Amino acid sequence: MRVLVAHNRYQQAGGEDAVVENEVRMLRRSGVEVCLHERSNDELASAGLPAKLAAGVETVWSWRSHARISKLLDEFKPGIVHVHNTLPLISPSIYFAAYSRRIPVVQTLHNYRLACPAGTFFRDGRVCEDCLSGTLMSSVINRCYRGSAAGSAAISIMLMVHRGLGTYSAKVDRYLALTNFARKKIKALGIPGEKIEVKPNFLPDPPRVGKGGGAFVFVGRLSREKGIENLLNAWASVPGETLTVFGDGPLRQELEDRARARQLKVEFMGARPKEEIITAMQDAKAVLVPSVWYEGLPMVVVEAYACGTPVLASDIGSLSEIVRDSKTGFLFAPDDVDGIAAVARRLSESSGVAEQLRIGARLEYDAFYSENVNRAMLLETYEKVLRDSHGR
Repeated sequence: MRVLVAHNRYQQAGGEDAVVENEVRMLRRSGVEVCLHERSNDELASAGLPAKLAAGVETVWSWRSHARISKLLDEFKPGIVHVHNTLPLISPSIYFAAYSRRIPVVQTLHNYRLACPAGTFFRDGRVCEDCLSGTLMSSVINRCYRGSAAGSAAISIMLMVHRGLGTYSAKVDRYLALTNFARKKIKALGIPGEKIEVKPNFLPDPPRVGKGGGAFVFVGRLSREKGIENLLNAWASVPGETLTVFGDGPLRQELEDRARARQLKVEFMGARPKEEIITAMQDAKAVLVPSVWYEGLPMVVVEAYACGTPVLASDIGSLSEIVRDSKTGFLFAPDDVDGIAAVARRLSESSGVAEQLRIGARLEYDAFYSENVNRAMLLETYEKVLRDSHGR
């Protein structure tokens, strides 16, 4: 089997980039011949204004990308094209290049961008579904994409044009959503449900299961959507327990000042190497994910499960699905400071409960997030898509 994998990398390396790397490596280990076509937003970092304006137009359709992809398809002759991110340099023109050659397309949905130009369903400190239920112009008015009206307009026009052309429903053979929650959101756009499958991310080469019993751990960007302010407010009601915070972001200095003024047992570690974070997870009582927005499938949850560490998370979006209450961790209502403190105390005060959750967490990893399970799911999707395309 030959697969062309296409991905537009971000300027700041993120979870999507790591997922693509892991998936390509997994496919190659499985004997699949993979051609990886990558573009990077670094190409725009030193570009002048004319080039950046051109990139805005090419977000909708790039003839240069179409020509490049067409040449690659003719030379490599893949059986499947697997697209991860097209924004902004690859553009939806890749779907047409594959379609004209009768090569089926699989698209992984790492975020909610088909329905929300920002990809987050989050605005002004709250969940926002205005572009799902109303007009995409709301994102332009509110500068939802990186605070830029021009950037928001480029993505909104891209979505409107390709919805109108039927690109997303006719030119993509199968979508891979990370969770059932994400599947429902994308299905609401009118994409046929039979075209949307659920395949989570995975963690290769899992770490050993830890002993637990140490500090509570938070890993993530220190920004409002992550609910870190609620977590800090809750910690005054979790006596005797240390909260270790890994990550950086716009709220860091404010949070450090607040923790110091209130004499909270909170340690801010900043951005640290992955190995150090995994060790902290192995030793942790639990990993906290107090997000107030619709997460995709945060790798921090998968990593915690691999370490056998319970997850305490907001009961919102995909987190309600991937954290099984009282089996792999505990859920609390978003923005519920008292609820965060209550579940942390409950875990702290009962070693029996903690041990059962640790067992459940690792079993969850083995059942849903291991490389072997993910390989079987992805290859099965490829085989179904190939069968369907041959039938047509």
